[in-house]
Amino acid sequence: MGGKRRFKDKGPNSKRSRGDGRPENGEWKKFTFENAKFEAYYKMQKIVPEEEWDQFITALKRPLPTTFRVTEGCEFEKEIKERLFAFRAKGKINLDDGRTVEPPQLLDWYPNNAGWYYDVSRKDLKTNKEAKEFTTFLQNQTQCGYISRQEAVSMIPPMFLQVEPHHRVLDMCAAPGSKTAQIIEYLHRDSTNPTGCVVANDADFKRCYTLIAQIQRYQTPCVLVTNQEAQRFPFLKTFPEDETTPREGITNDGRATFQFDRVLADVPCSGDGTLRKNPDIWGEWGVGKSLGLHKLQTQIAMRGVNLLKAGGRMVYSTCSMSPIENEAVVCEILRQSKGSVRLVDVSSELPNLKRNQGINTWIVQDADGRIHKSYEEITHEPTKKKIQPSAFPPTQEEIATFNLQYCLRMLPHHQDTGGFFVAVLEKISPTWKSILPEKN
Repeated sequence: MGGKRRFKDKGPNSKRSRGDGRPENGEWKKFTFENAKFEAYYKMQKIVPEEEWDQFITALKRPLPTTFRVTEGCEFEKEIKERLFAFRAKGKINLDDGRTVEPPQLLDWYPNNAGWYYDVSRKDLKTNKEAKEFTTFLQNQTQCGYISRQEAVSMIPPMFLQVEPHHRVLDMCAAPGSKTAQIIEYLHRDSTNPTGCVVANDADFKRCYTLIAQIQRYQTPCVLVTNQEAQRFPFLKTFPEDETTPREGITNDGRATFQFDRVLADVPCSGDGTLRKNPDIWGEWGVGKSLGLHKLQTQIAMRGVNLLKAGGRMVYSTCSMSPIENEAVVCEILRQSKGSVRLVDVSSELPNLKRNQGINTWIVQDADGRIHKSYEEITHEPTKKKIQPSAFPPTQEEIATFNLQYCLRMLPHHQDTGGFFVAVLEKISPTWKSILPEKN
């Protein structure tokens, strides 16, 4: 249910919000739902058509609806869906603030009537008497593992993985575990005894406990939780299934790298796509976070590429809207892989999901507001250390071959969600970094 980890200031003088506007020291603060630098930056990046800008900003200032999905393949799937349709048939409810809201509705882009949303905040779900019956039902089914509360856009990356029961899947930055749980569902969807497995990794030891609590509800033996830095996730060795067929990573001692059919790289990010859930970002936002995370995001993504089998699929995603954390990282993946990886056109998948294409050019701005057209023109050494060469837009020759239009941008006003970015990549040939030295 929780969001992907985002990086915040944690100095001795910082006041960390608890999500309700009240810092941990007990003092209340009032959120300001505006930031002139944020608006100027994204207007400059042109990630939103000019005629949609007011809708975009208005959506960012509204709280998120409650969203959840039914566990597909669970023993009571049919009965739970029937109960949800019964709640929908009851009609509107009146909230304590005087608003009247529609009953729970289907997410029309989520298949099999399994995704739902309710335009009621968590606070109203807990306190409103008319919503009490539904709230109790939702809590009980969540505890049993039959329903998972999850932000709508967070459901998207696992769906593009196209997981099958025999797949080995790596979730590189798995905590808090909502996407991992979704992957487990897909692994078991067409088989009660899948031969595949899910390796759920997270760098934060404490968050691994949250991850375990999330996936324990599914009672599956097909999951392994690891605690590693994703950018340094180890190359594991195994004996090849077919010793007569050379595979990427084969060494002279007869062993090979343990590679994955599917990789999810939902990387740590600045999180400005979560403004509706985390309004404290309005006051904290700055371009410095995106610039600082770009290198780590690229390292994690490239590790994922090298752990992926040829023919496998990797999904790179963030809950950031910054092109520095999104298209710029994808460009660097394609550069470093030197033709071994390509972007996949998924425009025909999830046809009811509204999305914008990725962008081919963007502006690089430093933390002081200065705009730089290229890495070479930066003369201020401290600034040069904070901006990676790969943060800049691709050349015209690269634009012609990278197909960045295949990336997906989900914006808050499209379908009443948070902001999100997804890129689906396919590994079409081995990458040299996957090959282990003989005595490694």
